[in-house]
Amino acid sequence: MKIEQLISYPLKSGCGVTAESLLGGASGIDGDREFCLYRKSDNKFISMRDNIRIADILMVPDGNMLAVKTADDMFYFDISGTEKNTIRIWSRNVDVTVMPPDVSAFISSVIGEEVVLARLRHPGDYSQSFMDTGPIHIISLAALTGLSLVTGYKSINPLVFRPNIIVPDFADTSEDNVESLTINGIRFVVTERTERCSAVSLQHRKVHGLDSSALLEKIDEANDYDGALFGLYLQAQDRFQINVGDQVTVS
Repeated sequence: MKIEQLISYPLKSGCGVTAESLLGGASGIDGDREFCLYRKSDNKFISMRDNIRIADILMVPDGNMLAVKTADDMFYFDISGTEKNTIRIWSRNVDVTVMPPDVSAFISSVIGEEVVLARLRHPGDYSQSFMDTGPIHIISLAALTGLSLVTGYKSINPLVFRPNIIVPDFADTSEDNVESLTINGIRFVVTERTERCSAVSLQHRKVHGLDSSALLEKIDEANDYDGALFGLYLQAQDRFQINVGDQVTVS
């Protein structure tokens, strides 16, 4: 099987950026979830579960400049500020660099909530990341087709699950039996199956234009109520470059 699509997400919960090639290491894909938004009132990050409008924001950093794309236009900001802070993400504290007020004010106006844009201060340190549970997320289109059949939701867009890597299948191996993948000679170990949260149903509604979605509950049901599991988290054993069309070996 070969990689069909690669996607990174510069802003946590923000819009994905498709790529022909991605670089990374044990801490994940370079630049993936490099930025996040937090509330100044309590220094806690927010995601699309708190504000689904975040999913509409596309960020493309280029040195000290940041392009921020909305549904209407593209805007550019100087992000060379050096103010530091520590914010709370899940159960850990993460050191960040606070972006200049003008970009935070602009994003706040787009999502209708006062937030601050922050950037990782220690990229490459997984303990200081904006990731949820695993550094890299992969799904297969064959598993997605199977999920569509058992849930009754036809043609689920794979981007509902916000993967980094999309492959056609896992070489006739069921998701729960995949232990590792090899791409370009680098081993990617499966750290765990991905337990989905309410963001899946929110994205399902948004991407497919639905009034409601029971996708999360139906995934749980499809797993015999043993958790809403779909997709795999991976961790690379070394620095890597992966490309669309690269061969993937399952073990």
